[in-house]
Amino acid sequence: MRKMIIIGSSNNFNELGLVRSFGVNGIKPYGIIICNKKQWKHDWLHQSKYWAKCYRVDSGKEAIDFLIEQFSEEKEKPCVTTPVDYIVQMLDEKFEVLSSKFILQNINNKEGEITYYSNKLRQTELTRRLGFNSLASEIMILNEFDENKQLDFPIILKPAACGEGSKDDIVICKNKSEMVIAIDKLKRKNYRRILCQKYLGNRTEIIAYGAVSKKFELVSYTVLKNIRQWPESYGVGSYGVLVLDQHIQEFVNKFYHAIMQFGYDGPLDTDIFMDNDTGNIYVSEYNWRPGGRNYTSLGTEVYSIVLWYLLYNNIDISKYKIINKKGGYTMNDSTDFNHVINGKITLKQWKKEFKESIAHGLIFKEDIIPAIIPVVSMIKKWIKKR
Repeated sequence: MRKMIIIGSSNNFNELGLVRSFGVNGIKPYGIIICNKKQWKHDWLHQSKYWAKCYRVDSGKEAIDFLIEQFSEEKEKPCVTTPVDYIVQMLDEKFEVLSSKFILQNINNKEGEITYYSNKLRQTELTRRLGFNSLASEIMILNEFDENKQLDFPIILKPAACGEGSKDDIVICKNKSEMVIAIDKLKRKNYRRILCQKYLGNRTEIIAYGAVSKKFELVSYTVLKNIRQWPESYGVGSYGVLVLDQHIQEFVNKFYHAIMQFGYDGPLDTDIFMDNDTGNIYVSEYNWRPGGRNYTSLGTEVYSIVLWYLLYNNIDISKYKIINKKGGYTMNDSTDFNHVINGKITLKQWKKEFKESIAHGLIFKEDIIPAIIPVVSMIKKWIKKR
């Protein structure tokens, strides 16, 4: 079989969920982990028992160079994926050279297409072209910002493209004065542009993650609804429930089929909002990479990224689950425990919800070693806050 290679960053639960998803299916990936030498002994990601082997590199450039140096002469092209946005774009920008040696996520086998459609405004245009609702959006050039510009508040400001900026800098503005303060802070952080998008106050946040392939007519996904996130204001979902609602499932199914027909091949992570006042569903944004909720697969047994890999090995996937039809709760314990540390929920409630969850981002009894360092760290933070 082809080798499976994951390029990741140190101490990241996304990559941990990926390697575990492959591992429980009898596939041991090779890891190229971006981590400085001093931090390596504290990195828990590479301690998973499911890696075939892990290599440490210092930067994204070094990761790509090492990929070529170490794996470009394999008898069968290895499959490569990464949940790191800027690495997705680095691979995409070298697609013509790399695709002769590796199987990579891509759009219509064209170099630069993923990077082009990582721009959030282009995504909203693509979404509408495919026949789906998207929220009103525009790119703001911060040096040309006019504070008297008429906007429909509330709005949300966020990085204009995947890999451009940080989720920590996402901010919701209820009025003009909040927007002026937010833009001033973003300027001081050296942002040159930002995406300004209509913010739905009374909404349900839905996350779909999976994989598609036009080559194999693969459409595989799982749908979740956020219950909690961390940070609270606009963070990553930390506790959620699997969505089986037919209306939402049909929307996701149509959207993933549309992205597949558009020509994308690889893992996909999608943020979707439902307006609770109107019932309208909007595609907010999507990432051309594995999603942060892929650990959920350990509970649902819908291993979308694994199916993508198996198809490239000419393996029949008919015995595997393609779309999730199982209910239940999921928890990224590595971030959700912050709600306990900061007094947002009680330890008793958290323990109850932990036990009820069918999958966890960190603690997995079949692969417990990676959880030791972060669990000890979480307990120390909790004790210090008491």
